[in-house]
Amino acid sequence: MRRRIDLQSAFSYVLLCVGLSASPALTLAAQDSTAPITAPLSKGTASNLSSTSQGPTTQFAQLADRRRREEALTQGSIAVLYPQIEEPYQSVFATIARGIESQSKLPVRTYAIPNSDLQDLGSNLRRNGTRGIIVLGRKGYQTIDALDKDLPILVGGVLSVPEDPRYSLISLTPSPVLLFAKMKALAGQIRRIYVVHNPKRTEAQIRNAREAAREQGLELIVLEASDVSAAARQYDGIMQSMDGRTDALWLPDDPSILNNNIVLPLILERSWNRSIPVFSSTVAHVARGVLFSMHPDNYRMGQTLAISMSTMLTEKGRRYHDDLRDVRVAINQRTARHLGLNLAGHIDIDID
Repeated sequence: MRRRIDLQSAFSYVLLCVGLSASPALTLAAQDSTAPITAPLSKGTASNLSSTSQGPTTQFAQLADRRRREEALTQGSIAVLYPQIEEPYQSVFATIARGIESQSKLPVRTYAIPNSDLQDLGSNLRRNGTRGIIVLGRKGYQTIDALDKDLPILVGGVLSVPEDPRYSLISLTPSPVLLFAKMKALAGQIRRIYVVHNPKRTEAQIRNAREAAREQGLELIVLEASDVSAAARQYDGIMQSMDGRTDALWLPDDPSILNNNIVLPLILERSWNRSIPVFSSTVAHVARGVLFSMHPDNYRMGQTLAISMSTMLTEKGRRYHDDLRDVRVAINQRTARHLGLNLAGHIDIDID
């Protein structure tokens, strides 16, 4: 039976992608933005209530919580840094943080990123025995220069940032391995995947895609473009020669060459008329007519961030630069019907 879930999670992801690079005007001021919001999230948060108003059971729980907190300072903790921004972005970060806490071997403390004076934030991290730092969102990434360089740093909740030995990354960009596997599962006759990309923006992603295509027995045909005009010419040329029975087109997330108001409608019109499957790394494109895309499962992504941080702590010098693998699939049902595809067992989110 086909499983339907609310479109809210896909919509939240679209808003998150916009919100990660939002202007400072979207940022909310915190009363004490350098203090941990929870310390830790659920592994020993001491109550501030007076013991005189509590029964013996509550007092015992407070004592146990205090002891666990003292032990946490001895063994250290994982810091999760997140931007304070408007809903629904804030709930997305909170869900990621809960996923981190569920899998972390150390207590987790979350910190709102201040608008200024990151020195106090660094002092708080040291005072709380921080052993590793997970930063979320574009604003989290921008704090890296102010953080302790001796601590392992893992970036999450961003679409892409440059590779850098100072930190590890698990991006919001869906892994080409998963995208290609889903395309083959939906249309087993597919043999070739075409892609237009800007080498200055998506070189690492295309490198991963080449390997993914080889592993799955696909031919990846890569064309380069440096701007929207060059990309439009490339798309016009390849879509005239593509065969919808054996070929598919992949659209990476790169606004430097893919204009959603001009180029994307032309691609979708051509693909509809010639029955060419088009899939995208951008989930918002599904509502426009692209066959399918993927977006984060925020809780599972948080769990992966925690597991990766644990590995970085035990294997000194270990670094990651990975695409997103904790995903849900969004499929445009109308496009799938037009292409004659059977969607049984393939849908996480159904868009008609």
